Amino acid sequence: MRKILSLLLVIMLILSIVACGDKTSERERDDGRSAVEAELISTHFESYSYKRERVELASTEGQIQAALAYEGRIYYAYIDSNPQGTSVLVLTSINIDGSDVRHVEMQSPGNMVASFNITDDGNYVFFILYGAITQQGITYNAYYVEYDHDGEEITRQEFADFSLIENPQSSTFTILRDGRVLVFNMHENVIYEIDFDNQDWGKAYYIAEDSRSVPGLFSASASSPYDFLISDDSYLYGYIIEANEQVVLLDWTESGFADLFLAQVGLYSNNRIFIITTESNASGEPVAELYVLSPVGRNEMPDVITLTIGGIFVSEEARRAAAQFNRQNSQYRIVVKEYYNAADIPTSGNITPDIMKTVRERAIYRFQVDIMAGNIPDIFVDPYEELFDRGLLLDLNPFFDADPEIHRADFFPNVIAAMKQSDGTLRAISHRFGIKTIMSRYGILGHIESWTPAEMLALIQSSQGVSIPLGTGLLRDEFLRNMIYVFNMGFIDRDNFIADFNSEEFINLLNIAKLLPTIDDISPDIWIGDIVSEIMRIDAGEQLLMIDFISRPMDYQYFADTFDDSIALGIPSVSGGVHIVEFFASYGVSANTDHADAAWSFLRSFLLPSASNFGTGYSRSYGFPVRFDLFDLFIEEAMVPNPYTWENDQGETVEAPREFLHSNSDTSSTVLIMYELSEEKAKSLRAIIDSAVPARQGVSSELWEVIKGDLADFYAGARSAEDTANIIQNRAERWLSELELVSGG
Repeated sequence: MRKILSLLLVIMLILSIVACGDKTSERERDDGRSAVEAELISTHFESYSYKRERVELASTEGQIQAALAYEGRIYYAYIDSNPQGTSVLVLTSINIDGSDVRHVEMQSPGNMVASFNITDDGNYVFFILYGAITQQGITYNAYYVEYDHDGEEITRQEFADFSLIENPQSSTFTILRDGRVLVFNMHENVIYEIDFDNQDWGKAYYIAEDSRSVPGLFSASASSPYDFLISDDSYLYGYIIEANEQVVLLDWTESGFADLFLAQVGLYSNNRIFIITTESNASGEPVAELYVLSPVGRNEMPDVITLTIGGIFVSEEARRAAAQFNRQNSQYRIVVKEYYNAADIPTSGNITPDIMKTVRERAIYRFQVDIMAGNIPDIFVDPYEELFDRGLLLDLNPFFDADPEIHRADFFPNVIAAMKQSDGTLRAISHRFGIKTIMSRYGILGHIESWTPAEMLALIQSSQGVSIPLGTGLLRDEFLRNMIYVFNMGFIDRDNFIADFNSEEFINLLNIAKLLPTIDDISPDIWIGDIVSEIMRIDAGEQLLMIDFISRPMDYQYFADTFDDSIALGIPSVSGGVHIVEFFASYGVSANTDHADAAWSFLRSFLLPSASNFGTGYSRSYGFPVRFDLFDLFIEEAMVPNPYTWENDQGETVEAPREFLHSNSDTSSTVLIMYELSEEKAKSLRAIIDSAVPARQGVSSELWEVIKGDLADFYAGARSAEDTANIIQNRAERWLSELELVSGG
């Protein structure tokens, strides 16, 4: 889809050039380079691929943090320390074949090189950060420094208390040849100049709407047709400031780089691209490798069979896994087709649940059009419910059981069970999961024999004056949606076509929902879903419970470490509280593919120990592995104390926390401080996971929308809970009758 959009943009640009006549075709940039030159790669993108070569890098004493191609050489920078303990900035340069290694050492004001470039007169310009751990978290100063060719400092500008960006260390910067520093603001999807004089944002540059994830920014040298480079988890782009144009240069998945940590990327002569990757060796030490990609015509590439991986949204980890597959497989090649379109999301105003619902519906529509046209992906990412209903997914049980390297004893049995359909078939697999539960305190609950909807209703009714009883994560509509649609606590049995909405349990849920505030009842000062604020309200007696999605030890510790009497209640049901398994991403194989074995060879990679390599950043930190061995490693890492120290209020040097969790509320500066996971809490967490159950299948999004429409009169007091339940029961029975007729039941 993105390739088609990119081609259309190029065609429109060519038409605009033709329409403007010779004057536009001769248009020159400010630096004398033709704007037409920048279109070559995009115009011919579909007609060629790349040959890649590995080049030896000179060894470094630190991790490479910035790189650039300039006048036939590749430069890369890192921070080292001298015997006196001060920071030294080392700039190394090599020829494209790795020969003629040169070093320049400079005194550095910071401990992280955020970006680097070389001016037209050959001076080195750096954007450098200095981070320090304090009791308020990590604070940063930022510096713009220019050095001459021998490494002597020429000029320096400081941006003290650099707080424009919430976490500068994980942000992405680039410095232009003229010294302007740019940073990507993830909250606005905009690239800003940094105004050192006024210590504020400067000019804004808007990236293409279909750029995904948080892009990486990389510097471009004077010989490049672009001002800087942008990388997201799909493509590498060149950016032309004058034209506000973003040009596709490289597909990360197809080129086999999406699963590698891209330390630095740059353009070399003759449309070649250099890439420096950083991966850990067997000892856990970072190892940098340099690759040079040279364009070759697709007719020169060997014939391969193409498999399509498709989904509403194709995650970074799926692209990384596909890139590894492409790099290791000479017979098959995976290409990505994503049906989500960022252009469907408004560029201004609040992104409401209704807007995201519309975005998803449009994506599903595009997906369905492709399926009806026979363009069915070989592999599905997060298959939506209709794909299961229509039998478009293969049962993976035979592949699972026949695989010599995959054994059911290696996995959480209850989590594998949660992947299955009610008929026992395994239509999709996942390698990461979390647990949805409800947290509270014994001091709030008192004596509760069994956590049922009746007990929850009694607790809320007896706690008059508590304005947000279940927190902002379980407001009125969200509470019922979770209980009916997400968890389906037994109100629909699709296998036997039975509904049970006129039960006492459902009537209790209706009465609970009526007592809960709506989004409109919440003060603008309260941030929806802010964990710190939720915990502080429970501590102050202003909230009873909170919904918690536990996908890493810290998610459990936030609550359990704050309260000595914490309890994970689970989701209330007629048989007591239950913890629900939810998956981060799932993958299925099309029943219509001609290459099921090849598709399984891709899916199985998520079930092997190496699956932990597919995530970066967020996806490596969140989600419990389904394998016992990877889960144990995950927990062991959480139990390791932070190796760093800081000074407490008494001036004593003590262990620094592993994590800070700040409140998003404008009216609160509260910070939760987390240390390593204790053995006791590790056992409690494991018990929660071992007892977790799957959400029952049944209620479709279509039926939920029907149910939602029947609630307004009940909330307004015009209809009783019993009458409302009977109406919903009748609608559900009609829906099940139609489902039974269609399925031939």
